[in-house]
Amino acid sequence: MSAHVLAHGHSAVVVASSRAVPRARTNRPTAPTRRPKAPARDVTTSAKRGKGGKGGGGGGGAGGTAVAGDTLHVTLEADGSDDWRLDDVADAIRAGGVGIIPTDSRYAFVVDLESRDGVQTLYDLKGAGNSKPLSILCRGFSDIDRYTQGFPDNVVAGRQQPFKLARKCLPGPYTFILNAGKDLPKVCLVDPRSKAKNCKVRKTVGVRVPNHPVTQALLARLDRPLLCGTVPNLDET
Repeated sequence: MSAHVLAHGHSAVVVASSRAVPRARTNRPTAPTRRPKAPARDVTTSAKRGKGGKGGGGGGGAGGTAVAGDTLHVTLEADGSDDWRLDDVADAIRAGGVGIIPTDSRYAFVVDLESRDGVQTLYDLKGAGNSKPLSILCRGFSDIDRYTQGFPDNVVAGRQQPFKLARKCLPGPYTFILNAGKDLPKVCLVDPRSKAKNCKVRKTVGVRVPNHPVTQALLARLDRPLLCGTVPNLDET
């Protein structure tokens, strides 16, 4: 999957089935918890779908949906005003597909948190083992409360309480590292040598609440967070 610069004012979502996603060549970790906003990117889309039905004629405006093999390309307005186009995206992710979606920092690979096939594909794509921590994109603080142990109560003298800090920063392009809760699924990956599944309980997890209308609209269509990994820039591959 390649990403190309798209005209200002539009966002793109790309979803592929797990068998259509190639393994990444490199895995260069990124450390900052706050990243600069990236320009909108897209995989070229030619077909458009009418609002009244799937696969119908012209959808109007610059938005559109195209299906190429196992890959679904959706272009939306940056403000999410045509977020009805995300219905098919949500269905594909629920079915184990891997998505590339915009966030308020950089584009991200996303999968259903509870899809073992999707999680396996995401870790393969990132070239990571099950000890590699990945973050979850949450709808709000209710998701954080469910999948983590919450923000610590201990306060260092002269420092702001972590929860109050999070309330000021979220939604926004920040990641908070918290202790994992019991509802967070284990990471179960296939060992390429033995072909056996190796499961590991997550001890910590990064949580994000993105301030991006397209991301928020997609999360609203799902009943749990998305596991995510940052899409590398073209000059990082």
